[in-house]
Amino acid sequence: MQNGMPQIKHNHINVPEGKKIYFTSDHHFGLPGKLSSLKREKLFVDWLENSRADAQAIFILGDMFDFWYEYKTAIPKGFVRLLGKLAELTDQGIQIYFFTGNHDMWMRDYLTRELNIPVFFDPQIFVIDGQKFLLGHGDGLGPGDKTYKLLKKLFRNPVAQWLYRWLHPDIGLPLAKYLSQRNKLISGEYDAKFKGEEREWLFQYAKQYLNKQPDVKYFVFGHRHLPLQMPLNENSTYFNTGDWLVHFTYVVYENGMLKLKKDKLNKQGNIISDMKKILIVGLGNPGPEYKYTRHNIGFLIADRLAEKLGGQFKTERYGDVAKVNYRGKRFIIVKPSTYMNLSGKAVRYWLEKENIDKNNLMVLTDDVNLDFGTIRIRPKGSDGGHNGLKSIQELIGGTQYPRLRFGIGKDYPKGGQVDYVLGKWSPEQIEQLPDLTEKAADALINFAQEGLQRTMNKFNG
Repeated sequence: MQNGMPQIKHNHINVPEGKKIYFTSDHHFGLPGKLSSLKREKLFVDWLENSRADAQAIFILGDMFDFWYEYKTAIPKGFVRLLGKLAELTDQGIQIYFFTGNHDMWMRDYLTRELNIPVFFDPQIFVIDGQKFLLGHGDGLGPGDKTYKLLKKLFRNPVAQWLYRWLHPDIGLPLAKYLSQRNKLISGEYDAKFKGEEREWLFQYAKQYLNKQPDVKYFVFGHRHLPLQMPLNENSTYFNTGDWLVHFTYVVYENGMLKLKKDKLNKQGNIISDMKKILIVGLGNPGPEYKYTRHNIGFLIADRLAEKLGGQFKTERYGDVAKVNYRGKRFIIVKPSTYMNLSGKAVRYWLEKENIDKNNLMVLTDDVNLDFGTIRIRPKGSDGGHNGLKSIQELIGGTQYPRLRFGIGKDYPKGGQVDYVLGKWSPEQIEQLPDLTEKAADALINFAQEGLQRTMNKFNG
Protein backbone atom coordinates (compact mmCIF):
# COMPACT_ATOMS: atom_id res chain seq x y z
CA MET A 1 0.00 0.00 0.00
CA GLN A 2 1.21 3.52 -0.80
CA ASN A 3 -0.64 6.54 0.61
CA GLY A 4 -3.55 4.26 1.41
CA MET A 5 -3.82 3.16 -2.23
CA PRO A 6 -3.06 -0.38 -3.45
CA GLN A 7 -0.21 -0.74 -5.89
CA ILE A 8 -1.40 -1.86 -9.30
CA LYS A 9 -0.41 -5.43 -10.10
CA HIS A 10 -0.45 -6.99 -13.55
CA ASN A 11 -3.21 -9.47 -12.77
CA HIS A 12 -4.95 -10.01 -16.10
CA ILE A 13 -7.74 -12.52 -16.72
CA ASN A 14 -9.48 -13.14 -20.03
CA VAL A 15 -12.78 -14.97 -19.66
CA PRO A 16 -13.66 -17.39 -22.50
CA GLU A 17 -17.22 -17.58 -23.79
CA GLY A 18 -19.39 -19.64 -21.47
CA LYS A 19 -17.13 -19.13 -18.44
CA LYS A 20 -17.69 -17.04 -15.29
CA ILE A 21 -15.80 -15.52 -12.39
CA TYR A 22 -17.23 -15.86 -8.87
CA PHE A 23 -16.65 -13.60 -5.86
CA THR A 24 -17.60 -14.68 -2.34
CA SER A 25 -16.70 -13.77 1.26
CA ASP A 26 -17.56 -13.86 4.95
CA HIS A 27 -18.42 -17.51 5.43
CA HIS A 28 -17.06 -17.53 9.01
CA PHE A 29 -16.76 -21.28 9.19
CA GLY A 30 -16.28 -22.26 12.80
CA LEU A 31 -18.86 -19.72 14.03
CA PRO A 32 -22.39 -20.81 14.95
CA GLY A 33 -25.01 -18.90 12.98
CA LYS A 34 -28.49 -19.29 11.51
CA LEU A 35 -27.23 -22.71 10.43
CA SER A 36 -24.44 -24.67 12.09
CA SER A 37 -20.92 -24.17 10.80
CA LEU A 38 -20.81 -27.73 9.44
CA LYS A 39 -24.14 -27.27 7.62
CA ARG A 40 -22.93 -24.03 6.06
CA GLU A 41 -19.63 -25.64 5.10
CA LYS A 42 -21.49 -28.44 3.30
CA LEU A 43 -23.66 -25.87 1.51
CA PHE A 44 -20.61 -23.95 0.37
CA VAL A 45 -18.91 -27.13 -0.82
CA ASP A 46 -22.05 -27.86 -2.89
CA TRP A 47 -21.90 -24.31 -4.25
CA LEU A 48 -18.27 -24.81 -5.26
CA GLU A 49 -19.18 -28.06 -6.98
CA ASN A 50 -22.02 -26.35 -8.88
CA SER A 51 -19.56 -23.63 -9.96
CA ARG A 52 -17.06 -26.18 -11.27
CA ALA A 53 -18.63 -26.48 -14.72
CA ASP A 54 -18.32 -22.81 -15.69
CA ALA A 55 -15.82 -21.21 -13.28
CA GLN A 56 -12.81 -19.56 -14.88
CA ALA A 57 -11.74 -18.25 -11.46
CA ILE A 58 -13.06 -17.94 -7.90
CA PHE A 59 -12.16 -15.04 -5.60
CA ILE A 60 -12.59 -15.63 -1.86
CA LEU A 61 -12.55 -12.12 -0.39
CA GLY A 62 -11.71 -12.86 3.23
CA ASP A 63 -13.14 -14.29 6.46
CA MET A 64 -13.71 -17.74 5.03
CA PHE A 65 -12.84 -18.88 8.54
CA ASP A 66 -14.06 -17.19 11.68
CA PHE A 67 -10.58 -17.79 13.01
CA TRP A 68 -7.38 -18.97 11.35
CA TYR A 69 -3.84 -19.00 12.69
CA GLU A 70 -0.92 -20.90 11.23
CA TYR A 71 1.92 -22.24 13.29
CA LYS A 72 4.84 -23.61 11.32
CA THR A 73 3.55 -27.16 11.71
CA ALA A 74 -0.05 -26.73 12.93
CA ILE A 75 -3.30 -25.22 11.68
CA PRO A 76 -6.84 -25.21 13.17
CA LYS A 77 -8.43 -28.63 12.85
CA GLY A 78 -11.58 -29.22 10.84
CA PHE A 79 -12.81 -27.87 7.48
CA VAL A 80 -11.58 -30.99 5.66
CA ARG A 81 -14.53 -31.01 3.23
CA LEU A 82 -13.90 -27.41 2.27
CA LEU A 83 -10.12 -27.71 1.91
CA GLY A 84 -10.51 -30.94 -0.06
CA LYS A 85 -12.96 -29.35 -2.51
CA LEU A 86 -10.68 -26.32 -3.00
CA ALA A 87 -7.78 -28.67 -3.74
CA GLU A 88 -9.94 -30.61 -6.19
CA LEU A 89 -10.86 -27.45 -8.10
CA THR A 90 -7.31 -26.09 -8.30
CA ASP A 91 -6.05 -29.51 -9.40
CA GLN A 92 -8.60 -29.32 -12.22
CA GLY A 93 -7.11 -25.99 -13.31
CA ILE A 94 -9.65 -23.55 -11.85
CA GLN A 95 -7.75 -20.57 -10.43
CA ILE A 96 -8.71 -19.61 -6.87
CA TYR A 97 -7.53 -16.41 -5.18
CA PHE A 98 -7.74 -15.75 -1.46
CA PHE A 99 -7.78 -12.36 0.28
CA THR A 100 -7.32 -12.31 4.05
CA GLY A 101 -9.94 -10.64 6.21
CA ASN A 102 -9.94 -9.44 9.79
CA HIS A 103 -10.68 -12.97 11.08
CA ASP A 104 -8.03 -14.82 9.05
CA MET A 105 -5.31 -12.18 8.71
CA TRP A 106 -2.75 -14.53 10.33
CA MET A 107 -2.73 -16.68 7.21
CA ARG A 108 0.77 -17.71 6.09
CA ASP A 109 1.66 -20.06 3.23
CA TYR A 110 -0.54 -23.10 3.87
CA LEU A 111 -3.11 -22.40 1.13
CA THR A 112 -0.42 -21.52 -1.37
CA ARG A 113 1.85 -24.45 -0.59
CA GLU A 114 -0.82 -27.14 -0.24
CA LEU A 115 -3.64 -25.92 -2.50
CA ASN A 116 -1.84 -23.67 -5.02
CA ILE A 117 -4.01 -20.70 -3.95
CA PRO A 118 -2.28 -17.29 -3.93
CA VAL A 119 -2.99 -15.27 -0.77
CA PHE A 120 -3.28 -11.47 -0.78
CA PHE A 121 -3.11 -9.35 2.37
CA ASP A 122 -4.08 -6.01 0.77
CA PRO A 123 -6.52 -4.89 -1.95
CA GLN A 124 -5.41 -5.65 -5.48
CA ILE A 125 -6.19 -4.46 -8.98
CA PHE A 126 -7.25 -7.17 -11.43
CA VAL A 127 -7.92 -6.50 -15.11
CA ILE A 128 -10.71 -8.80 -16.32
CA ASP A 129 -11.56 -8.66 -20.02
CA GLY A 130 -9.92 -5.24 -20.13
CA GLN A 131 -11.99 -3.85 -17.21
CA LYS A 132 -10.32 -2.85 -13.95
CA PHE A 133 -11.56 -4.43 -10.72
CA LEU A 134 -10.39 -3.35 -7.25
CA LEU A 135 -10.76 -6.37 -4.97
CA GLY A 136 -10.23 -6.89 -1.26
CA HIS A 137 -11.88 -7.83 2.00
CA GLY A 138 -12.54 -4.23 2.98
CA ASP A 139 -11.60 -4.15 6.66
CA GLY A 140 -9.82 -0.97 7.69
CA LEU A 141 -10.64 0.93 4.50
CA GLY A 142 -12.46 4.24 4.41
CA PRO A 143 -12.70 7.00 7.03
CA GLY A 144 -14.12 5.02 10.01
CA ASP A 145 -13.03 2.12 12.26
CA LYS A 146 -10.02 4.02 13.69
CA THR A 147 -9.54 1.81 16.76
CA TYR A 148 -9.64 -1.33 14.66
CA LYS A 149 -7.10 0.11 12.25
CA LEU A 150 -4.63 0.56 15.10
CA LEU A 151 -5.29 -2.97 16.31
CA LYS A 152 -4.84 -4.33 12.79
CA LYS A 153 -1.37 -2.79 12.61
CA LEU A 154 -0.47 -4.61 15.82
CA PHE A 155 -1.83 -7.94 14.56
CA ARG A 156 0.01 -7.57 11.24
CA ASN A 157 3.28 -6.79 13.00
CA PRO A 158 5.76 -9.66 12.41
CA VAL A 159 7.18 -9.35 15.93
CA ALA A 160 3.71 -9.67 17.50
CA GLN A 161 3.00 -12.74 15.38
CA TRP A 162 6.36 -14.28 16.31
CA LEU A 163 5.72 -13.73 20.03
CA TYR A 164 2.23 -15.24 19.84
CA ARG A 165 3.67 -18.31 18.14
CA TRP A 166 5.50 -19.16 21.36
CA LEU A 167 2.16 -20.07 22.92
CA HIS A 168 1.50 -23.80 22.60
CA PRO A 169 -1.24 -24.49 19.98
CA ASP A 170 -3.45 -25.99 22.71
CA ILE A 171 -3.43 -22.54 24.31
CA GLY A 172 -2.91 -20.19 21.38
CA LEU A 173 -5.62 -21.55 19.07
CA PRO A 174 -8.50 -21.66 21.63
CA LEU A 175 -7.52 -18.24 22.99
CA ALA A 176 -7.45 -16.61 19.57
CA LYS A 177 -10.74 -18.28 18.61
CA TYR A 178 -12.38 -16.95 21.78
CA LEU A 179 -11.13 -13.42 21.12
CA SER A 180 -12.21 -13.61 17.48
CA GLN A 181 -15.80 -14.39 18.45
CA ARG A 182 -16.11 -12.13 21.50
CA ASN A 183 -14.07 -9.02 20.81
CA LYS A 184 -15.83 -6.47 18.60
CA LEU A 185 -12.56 -4.63 18.02
CA ILE A 186 -11.13 -7.69 16.28
CA SER A 187 -14.31 -8.13 14.27
CA GLY A 188 -14.16 -4.53 13.12
CA GLU A 189 -16.92 -1.97 13.20
CA TYR A 190 -19.65 -3.38 11.06
CA ASP A 191 -23.38 -3.54 11.46
CA ALA A 192 -25.34 -5.48 8.84
CA LYS A 193 -27.81 -2.64 8.28
CA PHE A 194 -27.52 -0.11 5.51
CA LYS A 195 -26.27 3.16 6.98
CA GLY A 196 -26.75 5.45 4.00
CA GLU A 197 -24.13 6.47 1.46
CA GLU A 198 -22.40 8.95 3.78
CA ARG A 199 -21.72 6.31 6.47
CA GLU A 200 -20.98 3.34 4.24
CA TRP A 201 -17.21 3.51 4.61
CA LEU A 202 -16.37 1.18 1.73
CA PHE A 203 -18.62 3.17 -0.60
CA GLN A 204 -16.86 6.37 0.50
CA TYR A 205 -13.46 4.70 0.06
CA ALA A 206 -14.39 3.74 -3.51
CA LYS A 207 -15.51 7.29 -4.31
CA GLN A 208 -12.26 8.72 -2.96
CA TYR A 209 -10.25 6.14 -4.88
CA LEU A 210 -11.93 7.16 -8.14
CA ASN A 211 -10.61 10.69 -7.68
CA LYS A 212 -7.10 9.29 -8.20
CA GLN A 213 -7.86 6.26 -10.39
CA PRO A 214 -11.04 7.05 -12.39
CA ASP A 215 -10.68 4.04 -14.71
CA VAL A 216 -11.71 1.40 -12.17
CA LYS A 217 -14.98 -0.18 -13.32
CA TYR A 218 -15.89 -2.34 -10.32
CA PHE A 219 -15.07 -2.27 -6.60
CA VAL A 220 -15.81 -5.64 -4.96
CA PHE A 221 -15.42 -6.07 -1.20
CA GLY A 222 -16.75 -8.18 1.66
CA HIS A 223 -16.62 -7.41 5.41
CA ARG A 224 -20.00 -5.65 5.64
CA HIS A 225 -22.10 -8.81 5.78
CA LEU A 226 -24.60 -6.90 3.65
CA PRO A 227 -25.17 -7.56 -0.08
CA LEU A 228 -24.90 -4.22 -1.86
CA GLN A 229 -24.79 -2.92 -5.41
CA MET A 230 -24.31 0.85 -5.46
CA PRO A 231 -23.44 3.00 -8.50
CA LEU A 232 -20.53 5.37 -7.86
CA ASN A 233 -20.89 7.31 -11.11
CA GLU A 234 -21.95 6.61 -14.67
CA ASN A 235 -19.08 4.19 -15.23
CA SER A 236 -18.24 2.57 -11.86
CA THR A 237 -20.11 0.44 -9.32
CA TYR A 238 -19.43 -0.76 -5.78
CA PHE A 239 -20.46 -4.33 -4.91
CA ASN A 240 -20.44 -6.02 -1.53
CA THR A 241 -20.69 -9.79 -1.58
CA GLY A 242 -22.76 -10.09 1.62
CA ASP A 243 -22.14 -13.25 3.65
CA TRP A 244 -22.83 -16.95 4.17
CA LEU A 245 -24.19 -16.56 7.68
CA VAL A 246 -27.55 -14.98 6.84
CA HIS A 247 -27.73 -13.84 3.22
CA PHE A 248 -25.95 -16.59 1.19
CA THR A 249 -25.06 -14.08 -1.51
CA TYR A 250 -22.18 -13.76 -3.96
CA VAL A 251 -21.18 -11.80 -7.07
CA VAL A 252 -20.74 -13.26 -10.56
CA TYR A 253 -19.00 -11.86 -13.64
CA GLU A 254 -20.46 -13.21 -16.86
CA ASN A 255 -20.85 -11.94 -20.41
CA GLY A 256 -18.98 -8.74 -19.60
CA MET A 257 -21.20 -7.77 -16.65
CA LEU A 258 -21.13 -8.11 -12.87
CA LYS A 259 -24.23 -9.35 -11.01
CA LEU A 260 -25.15 -9.78 -7.34
CA LYS A 261 -26.84 -13.13 -6.72
CA LYS A 262 -28.64 -14.64 -3.75
CA ASP A 263 -29.23 -18.30 -2.96
CA LYS A 264 -32.42 -19.09 -1.07
CA LEU A 265 -32.81 -21.82 1.54
CA ASN A 266 -35.70 -24.24 1.76
CA LYS A 267 -37.21 -25.44 5.03
CA GLN A 268 -34.54 -28.12 5.34
CA GLY A 269 -31.78 -25.51 5.11
CA ASN A 270 -30.68 -26.56 1.63
CA ILE A 271 -29.87 -24.04 -1.07
CA ILE A 272 -32.47 -23.49 -3.78
CA SER A 273 -30.09 -22.56 -6.58
CA ASP A 274 -30.54 -20.98 -10.00
CA MET A 275 -28.81 -24.08 -11.31
CA LYS A 276 -32.12 -25.92 -10.87
CA LYS A 277 -33.99 -23.78 -13.43
CA ILE A 278 -34.17 -25.16 -16.95
CA LEU A 279 -35.30 -23.02 -19.89
CA ILE A 280 -36.78 -24.96 -22.81
CA VAL A 281 -37.57 -22.90 -25.92
CA GLY A 282 -39.39 -24.52 -28.83
CA LEU A 283 -38.94 -22.64 -32.09
CA GLY A 284 -41.84 -22.04 -34.46
CA ASN A 285 -44.30 -19.52 -35.81
CA PRO A 286 -47.46 -18.49 -33.91
CA GLY A 287 -50.92 -19.04 -35.34
CA PRO A 288 -53.09 -22.07 -36.16
CA GLU A 289 -52.03 -22.02 -39.82
CA TYR A 290 -48.48 -23.02 -38.78
CA LYS A 291 -49.37 -25.60 -36.12
CA TYR A 292 -48.64 -28.74 -38.11
CA THR A 293 -45.89 -27.42 -40.35
CA ARG A 294 -42.45 -29.00 -40.21
CA HIS A 295 -40.87 -25.70 -39.13
CA ASN A 296 -42.99 -25.82 -35.94
CA ILE A 297 -41.71 -29.10 -34.55
CA GLY A 298 -40.21 -27.13 -31.63
CA PHE A 299 -43.73 -26.09 -30.58
CA LEU A 300 -45.00 -29.68 -30.78
CA ILE A 301 -42.18 -30.97 -28.58
CA ALA A 302 -42.75 -28.13 -26.09
CA ASP A 303 -46.46 -29.02 -26.00
CA ARG A 304 -45.66 -32.68 -25.35
CA LEU A 305 -43.19 -31.81 -22.58
CA ALA A 306 -45.65 -29.51 -20.82
CA GLU A 307 -48.38 -32.15 -21.04
CA LYS A 308 -46.04 -34.82 -19.70
CA LEU A 309 -45.03 -32.65 -16.72
CA GLY A 310 -48.57 -31.42 -16.00
CA GLY A 311 -47.91 -27.81 -17.00
CA GLN A 312 -50.25 -25.36 -18.71
CA PHE A 313 -49.31 -22.54 -21.04
CA LYS A 314 -50.23 -18.94 -20.30
CA THR A 315 -49.65 -15.96 -22.55
CA GLU A 316 -46.80 -13.85 -21.21
CA ARG A 317 -44.24 -11.52 -22.72
CA TYR A 318 -42.80 -12.79 -25.99
CA GLY A 319 -44.75 -16.03 -25.97
CA ASP A 320 -46.82 -18.75 -24.36
CA VAL A 321 -45.08 -19.98 -21.21
CA ALA A 322 -45.56 -23.03 -18.97
CA LYS A 323 -43.81 -23.16 -15.59
CA VAL A 324 -43.73 -26.42 -13.70
CA ASN A 325 -41.67 -28.04 -10.94
CA TYR A 326 -40.61 -31.61 -11.53
CA ARG A 327 -38.24 -33.76 -9.44
CA GLY A 328 -36.36 -30.83 -7.94
CA LYS A 329 -36.10 -28.86 -11.19
CA ARG A 330 -38.13 -25.87 -12.35
CA PHE A 331 -38.95 -26.02 -16.04
CA ILE A 332 -39.66 -22.79 -17.91
CA ILE A 333 -41.12 -23.89 -21.27
CA VAL A 334 -41.53 -21.15 -23.88
CA LYS A 335 -43.17 -21.02 -27.30
CA PRO A 336 -42.14 -17.61 -28.69
CA SER A 337 -44.78 -15.34 -30.24
CA THR A 338 -42.12 -13.34 -32.08
CA TYR A 339 -42.14 -15.39 -35.29
CA MET A 340 -39.13 -17.50 -36.13
CA ASN A 341 -36.81 -14.75 -37.36
CA LEU A 342 -36.99 -12.88 -34.00
CA SER A 343 -36.79 -15.90 -31.66
CA GLY A 344 -33.71 -14.44 -29.98
CA LYS A 345 -35.83 -11.74 -28.32
CA ALA A 346 -37.81 -14.33 -26.39
CA VAL A 347 -34.76 -16.40 -25.49
CA ARG A 348 -32.78 -13.42 -24.21
CA TYR A 349 -35.75 -12.05 -22.24
CA TRP A 350 -36.50 -15.31 -20.42
CA LEU A 351 -32.84 -16.06 -19.72
CA GLU A 352 -32.51 -12.66 -18.05
CA LYS A 353 -35.91 -12.63 -16.34
CA GLU A 354 -35.45 -16.04 -14.73
CA ASN A 355 -31.69 -15.53 -14.20
CA ILE A 356 -30.86 -18.78 -16.00
CA ASP A 357 -27.42 -19.70 -17.26
CA LYS A 358 -27.06 -20.52 -20.97
CA ASN A 359 -25.84 -23.99 -20.02
CA ASN A 360 -29.36 -24.63 -18.64
CA LEU A 361 -31.04 -23.58 -21.88
CA MET A 362 -32.25 -26.04 -24.52
CA VAL A 363 -33.53 -24.78 -27.89
CA LEU A 364 -35.78 -27.10 -29.93
CA THR A 365 -35.46 -26.74 -33.70
CA ASP A 366 -36.10 -28.51 -37.00
CA ASP A 367 -33.23 -29.72 -39.21
CA VAL A 368 -33.49 -30.65 -42.87
CA ASN A 369 -30.08 -32.33 -42.77
CA LEU A 370 -31.33 -35.10 -40.47
CA ASP A 371 -33.63 -37.94 -41.45
CA PHE A 372 -37.20 -37.63 -40.26
CA GLY A 373 -37.50 -38.34 -36.54
CA THR A 374 -33.76 -38.35 -35.81
CA ILE A 375 -32.81 -36.49 -32.63
CA ARG A 376 -29.42 -34.80 -32.42
CA ILE A 377 -28.47 -32.89 -29.24
CA ARG A 378 -25.40 -30.67 -29.20
CA PRO A 379 -23.83 -28.26 -26.66
CA LYS A 380 -23.13 -25.66 -29.36
CA GLY A 381 -23.03 -25.14 -33.11
CA SER A 382 -23.57 -22.75 -35.98
CA ASP A 383 -26.99 -21.54 -37.09
CA GLY A 384 -26.71 -23.65 -40.27
CA GLY A 385 -28.80 -21.09 -42.16
CA HIS A 386 -31.68 -21.42 -39.68
CA ASN A 387 -33.12 -17.94 -39.07
CA GLY A 388 -34.36 -18.77 -35.58
CA LEU A 389 -30.93 -19.95 -34.46
CA LYS A 390 -29.33 -16.97 -36.18
CA SER A 391 -31.50 -14.57 -34.15
CA ILE A 392 -30.66 -16.36 -30.90
CA GLN A 393 -26.96 -16.30 -31.68
CA GLU A 394 -27.05 -12.55 -32.31
CA LEU A 395 -29.04 -11.62 -29.21
CA ILE A 396 -27.54 -13.84 -26.50
CA GLY A 397 -23.98 -13.52 -27.78
CA GLY A 398 -22.48 -16.62 -29.33
CA THR A 399 -23.26 -20.17 -30.32
CA GLN A 400 -22.44 -21.93 -27.05
CA TYR A 401 -25.86 -23.00 -25.88
CA PRO A 402 -27.45 -26.48 -26.04
CA ARG A 403 -29.92 -27.30 -28.76
CA LEU A 404 -32.05 -30.31 -29.75
CA ARG A 405 -32.36 -30.72 -33.51
CA PHE A 406 -35.25 -32.81 -34.80
CA GLY A 407 -34.86 -34.24 -38.29
CA ILE A 408 -37.54 -33.35 -40.82
CA GLY A 409 -35.71 -34.81 -43.83
CA LYS A 410 -35.09 -33.11 -47.17
CA ASP A 411 -37.63 -34.69 -49.51
CA TYR A 412 -37.96 -31.68 -51.78
CA PRO A 413 -36.74 -30.64 -55.23
CA LYS A 414 -33.98 -28.12 -55.82
CA GLY A 415 -35.13 -24.67 -54.71
CA GLY A 416 -38.07 -26.06 -52.77
CA GLN A 417 -36.69 -25.92 -49.21
CA VAL A 418 -38.78 -22.98 -48.04
CA ASP A 419 -42.05 -24.50 -49.20
CA TYR A 420 -41.01 -27.83 -47.69
CA VAL A 421 -40.19 -26.61 -44.17
CA LEU A 422 -43.34 -24.45 -44.10
CA GLY A 423 -45.39 -27.32 -45.48
CA LYS A 424 -47.58 -29.77 -43.57
CA TRP A 425 -46.48 -33.18 -42.35
CA SER A 426 -47.48 -36.15 -44.47
CA PRO A 427 -50.20 -38.47 -43.09
CA GLU A 428 -47.57 -41.13 -42.42
CA GLN A 429 -45.42 -38.66 -40.48
CA ILE A 430 -48.38 -37.40 -38.45
CA GLU A 431 -48.99 -40.98 -37.26
CA GLN A 432 -45.39 -41.23 -36.01
CA LEU A 433 -45.17 -37.79 -34.38
CA PRO A 434 -46.72 -38.72 -30.99
CA ASP A 435 -44.06 -41.36 -30.30
CA LEU A 436 -41.25 -39.18 -31.65
CA THR A 437 -42.22 -36.09 -29.64
CA GLU A 438 -42.59 -38.33 -26.58
CA LYS A 439 -38.99 -39.44 -27.05
CA ALA A 440 -37.85 -35.83 -27.45
CA ALA A 441 -39.70 -34.84 -24.25
CA ASP A 442 -38.01 -37.70 -22.40
CA ALA A 443 -34.65 -36.39 -23.64
CA LEU A 444 -35.44 -32.94 -22.20
CA ILE A 445 -36.33 -34.40 -18.81
CA ASN A 446 -33.13 -36.44 -18.90
CA PHE A 447 -31.17 -33.26 -19.72
CA ALA A 448 -32.56 -31.59 -16.60
CA GLN A 449 -31.88 -34.58 -14.36
CA GLU A 450 -28.61 -36.05 -15.65
CA GLY A 451 -26.96 -33.30 -17.69
CA LEU A 452 -26.07 -32.73 -21.29
CA GLN A 453 -23.40 -35.36 -21.92
CA ARG A 454 -25.42 -38.32 -20.62
CA THR A 455 -28.45 -37.14 -22.56
CA MET A 456 -26.42 -36.95 -25.75
CA ASN A 457 -25.09 -40.45 -25.18
CA LYS A 458 -28.55 -41.83 -24.55
CA PHE A 459 -30.73 -40.09 -27.15
CA ASN A 460 -28.62 -38.99 -30.09
CA GLY A 461 -29.46 -40.83 -33.26
